Amino acid sequence: MSIENFKFRIYELMIQRELPDALLYILTEAQEHTSADTSLNQVSSGIKHAVKSGLIKPNSVNVDNGGGKYDLGKTHVESNIPGAKLHVHDPFNRSEEHNSTVKSSTTGKADYVGMHNVLNVIKEPAHREQALHQVKSFMKPKTGIAHITVYEGDKSGNSRMSKADKGRGSSWQEHRATSTYVPEVKKVFPDSTHNVTAKGGHIIIKQK
Repeated sequence: MSIENFKFRIYELMIQRELPDALLYILTEAQEHTSADTSLNQVSSGIKHAVKSGLIKPNSVNVDNGGGKYDLGKTHVESNIPGAKLHVHDPFNRSEEHNSTVKSSTTGKADYVGMHNVLNVIKEPAHREQALHQVKSFMKPKTGIAHITVYEGDKSGNSRMSKADKGRGSSWQEHRATSTYVPEVKKVFPDSTHNVTAKGGHIIIKQK
């Protein structure tokens, strides 16, 4: 089996919930800098935007992929949008049991899937692709949308470790403009099946 076919099979197993998150990270190349220390006890700007702009609808199922260890985003969504539920999936900051429950209840069922300030803290392209596949696995067929935001830093493209600040540990930062992630996004969400738009620091993915 080729490496590409092996990777595709791993993604299939992940989407089918037959591969625990921990094992997935062992089978793919090791992520040099994890995002465990980047979780902040605050509502992400991406979640705030999703609520304010109406990306998250009443009585909807929603997932925050890589949403961290805290539930402020969940509380913000569920207290501001009637009937909306937000589930947080995070392989570094939530237990395997928690993540498994989220996957079993929301895979292929989410009306909205957000991934905020995640791609910018992942050094390896393969792991960024893996995170995007996870987003895709949660989306409801035909109608589910995805919403991606990143911390752009100085936008220089000079990727490097950042110093610990603002209540978080040191972390890898890509320091890239949001638009530069679009080609990576389109590898997982190709033009033939999805519309990908990038505007104002937000990447919105809708199915055709």
